[in-house]
Formats: sequence, structure tokens, C-alpha cells
Amino acid sequence: AGYGVFMKYLPPEIPELELNGDILNFGELIDVGVYAPHRDADIKWNCIMVLKDYIHSGKPEEWTFGNYFSEDHALDITDEITGDLHDIAKENLCSYVNETVDANKQPQNIFAYHDPEGALHYLFGIEYSNDYSIEEYKTALSHLNKKLKSGDEFEVFINYGETYESVRIRKGYSISGSKWTDALNKQKYKDDFRDLANWDLDEIHKGLSYLLNDFIPKDREVTMTKSVRKRAQRIVKQFMEVLRKEFEKLQLNEIGNVQDLIVLGKTVQGKLKNCAVSNDDP
Repeated sequence: AGYGVFMKYLPPEIPELELNGDILNFGELIDVGVYAPHRDADIKWNCIMVLKDYIHSGKPEEWTFGNYFSEDHALDITDEITGDLHDIAKENLCSYVNETVDANKQPQNIFAYHDPEGALHYLFGIEYSNDYSIEEYKTALSHLNKKLKSGDEFEVFINYGETYESVRIRKGYSISGSKWTDALNKQKYKDDFRDLANWDLDEIHKGLSYLLNDFIPKDREVTMTKSVRKRAQRIVKQFMEVLRKEFEKLQLNEIGNVQDLIVLGKTVQGKLKNCAVSNDDP
């Protein structure tokens, strides 16, 4: 996240409204806002996120959450061309909450929850869970209330859990003592690319359609870096090899769908070739 989000409690301007006792009561959490999705395109098939992570060397993974209502989809708030936050997400406070790296010095006080419609919210407070006793919960809540009552500004933190460990390693830290290394991270993306050879026709159709309709800029003024285009071209080339092998195995009356995908693949290849590109950042 980088910048960080900071909080400060401001007492009511009308003295009669001043709270007596705690600011946050037992079980209370404050809704900070929606983390994702901000637009329909923020809900993506998991297979598309595999492509997008490969194209952008894992950058989108840093901002991605699972979709509570569909195991086949993810919530993604990154730009298609850069892999960084898209413009709407850049204006959203929740995007800048940092992850705690030391639970003792930086206790977690932001928690992610889905609402009934599937949107992911960030909630502020102390979550009560079975991971600790009622006394531990009361102590943590008391400490947070004291911090709020002090009137001092303090940073809030989230914990993304075990599945975020590969991102932590890529960013140079670990909170779980994992033996996962950046070399293993790079190997993961290589394995994901090789696994494209095992994608079925439906997944290939989703991948090619994403590249044509969402990834490739419609505006010629928009550029992508040479390395990003190269990785996208490698994906399409891999898909075309799969389709050609599939084409050779089929009977004449069965080739229609594969032939359509080959045409789609050639269209994507042509569009990528003509994309405006810029030099990679040093």
C-alpha cells in the first residue's frame, strides 16, 4: 500500500454529545468504506488474474482479494496496462492501508468483510474471534479505546493472511517465517505460464477476449512498456500452439469452435503488434 492511513478521534463539538465511557463498545466495528469492486471490470475470472499477474510480474496480486460469492472470480482494482492501482482505486482511502509486520508494535485494527452484495469493506476496530480469549479481546479493545481517547493520530493496519506471503517475499519481508523466496516467486510465474498449455478452450476464449477487449488500449495515445507487450505476446503465442494442436486432432465437423479461436488469436496478435509502446522503466 505504501502511504498508510491514519486515524484521529475528534470529540463532538456539542459537550452534551460527548461519549461517556468507551468510544468503541464490545463487538463494534466502524465501516471505513468499500475496498472493491468499484466497477464491473474489477470482478475477474481467476484464470484472467493468472494472465494479468504474469504480464505485470505479479504486481496486481498485491491488490487482489478473493470473491466471497464465487471461488472462480477475484476482486481486482488494478489498471490493465500498468498493473498498478486504477484511477478510481487511487482515490479510495482503503487502497492505502498498510499491512502490519509486527502484531505487537502494529496491532491489526482493520478487517476485511464482504457485504451481502459481494462488495469488500474495510472495518475499523477489534474483531472478536476464536483465535483468542474474551479477556484478550477486552484488553485489545481497551488499548484501542485509550489510543482513540488520547486524541493522537495513529496509523491503522490490516493483516492479509497466509495467502499474501508470496507478495511479502517479493516486497522483501515475511511475517510468518516462510521459506518462500523471491526465486520461488519467479518460478511460480514461469509455472503459471507453462500451465497455459493445459488450459481448456473455454479458458483460452476468456483469455483472448480479455486481451482484445480489456487489455489492448483503444486509445492510440495510451502506451504500454515493451516488456508488458512482450509477455502478452508470449501468452497469445502459447494459446495459438495449443489451438493448432487441438485443431489437428479434431474431425472436420468439430473444428468450428477451435477455428474461431484461432481467428480471434490472430486478431489479438495483430492488435498487440500495432500497440504503441514505451521503453521500460530503468
